[in-house]
Amino acid sequence: MIQLKDEGWLIYFAHNHFRNKNRDSLLLVDSSSIYKVYKTSHGVILKKGIYYSWVFVTDFRLTGGPEKLRWESIGDIKLIGKYIIVQMINSYSFSNPIFIIDIEEGVSARLKHYDEDFEPFTFDNGKINLKIGNSVKSFLITELFKELENVKL
Repeated sequence: MIQLKDEGWLIYFAHNHFRNKNRDSLLLVDSSSIYKVYKTSHGVILKKGIYYSWVFVTDFRLTGGPEKLRWESIGDIKLIGKYIIVQMINSYSFSNPIFIIDIEEGVSARLKHYDEDFEPFTFDNGKINLKIGNSVKSFLITELFKELENVKL
């Protein structure tokens, strides 16, 4: 049996998550019959039934988020089945990185795109499209999800 020696409280002041233009605490950005996806300036929250869960929070060292919390870091978000695709903005380490999150398994990965700066992603015929300068790079979404499944093995 493990005995605890120290106890304490963890207090988290999340006021910087709510620096959005509408001054709402949570912005609904996508939904399905099962999930509702909300964002703050620095995080993504999932609602399933009566339960809420933080599924992504940006960080300067871990995800390359902006160093200053007054700079918003969450851009576009798309819910596809049990996956959420999140594009960061104002990234310090990467150029607007895209993360793919399996919300049922709690696994996430960053899409490698050669650190080129690109506009927000779009979807077309089962592909995610990244406009980089004058060209477009496309990835099959099913292939990206399959790669994320391989991470769990």
